[in-house]
Amino acid sequence: MHEEPKVLALASRHSRWRMKLLPERGACAIALEARPGDGPWRPVAQATSAEQIDADQRLRHANYALLPYSNRIAHGLIGALQPHPPRLPPRLPPNLANQPHPLHGLGWLQAWRVQRQAGRELLLTLRWPGGAAWPWAFEAQQRLRLLGQNRLQLDLRLRNLGRQPMPAGLGWHPYFQFEPDLQLRTRVARMQHLGADALPLAWGAAPKPLAEGRALPISALPALDNAFDGWRGRADLRWSGAAQGLAPMRVKLQARGAIRRHCVIYRPPDQALFCLEPVSHANNALAQRADVARRWGLRMLASEASLVGAMVLSLA
Repeated sequence: MHEEPKVLALASRHSRWRMKLLPERGACAIALEARPGDGPWRPVAQATSAEQIDADQRLRHANYALLPYSNRIAHGLIGALQPHPPRLPPRLPPNLANQPHPLHGLGWLQAWRVQRQAGRELLLTLRWPGGAAWPWAFEAQQRLRLLGQNRLQLDLRLRNLGRQPMPAGLGWHPYFQFEPDLQLRTRVARMQHLGADALPLAWGAAPKPLAEGRALPISALPALDNAFDGWRGRADLRWSGAAQGLAPMRVKLQARGAIRRHCVIYRPPDQALFCLEPVSHANNALAQRADVARRWGLRMLASEASLVGAMVLSLA
């Protein structure tokens, strides 16, 4: 008999935010909604469909944590260690069918433990003992909080449990509700340009509106699956609501801690999808030499050291 996954809710009658997630399936969110003013509840992240839940399509869920790295590691080859620990395998195995490059870490593939559920706060933890998919032991924590009426804060913490230094990264992967006239305003310094294999080739210029911090409709963005550097850790999202006969909705995103400098924008061609992912390092950082990896944002965590970052969403 097919067993339905357990759904956990974060909600309060005093908050204009609410969220649902699946702890045993990567703690992936399946709904993230806000209620601007006295209007109806509206999706801020694209709701996960019943079909996607039934097929366990976690990479298309509304939001999920990226750890202990984000995006791809080219062919699973880690070049960011000097020297390599003796137990490091020649390469990390792929974690997605028909993909030669491990993608988005381990968090989205593991069952998380609900450590605390208290009113306006959820605390979930994950302990990884080390293994073929990632040879270092670590502990991860998600702390999800409703703050005041208008804010939702999603905290991530990653702690190295081993004796050897561990390369580390983290971030969030929200699929924001797509509307052709959704307006984005954010500012970046430069962009990774990609090859045909979706791996970065070189740093170069970002689309002009993003480099200048000008607002633009998502439909005017070129197709992107690119990392950006020199990000200010802030973005402004505005949904007009006109097509649904609703009032405009504005959400401010602020990234804090380790995830405030880099972001990934995912806007695939011919699909009504849009992600803005606050992350701690650029794509494919783990495959680089140690000095390049550091410049791209990768951290080396000493034993028992932690990496932390937060995404704050505020109704404006």
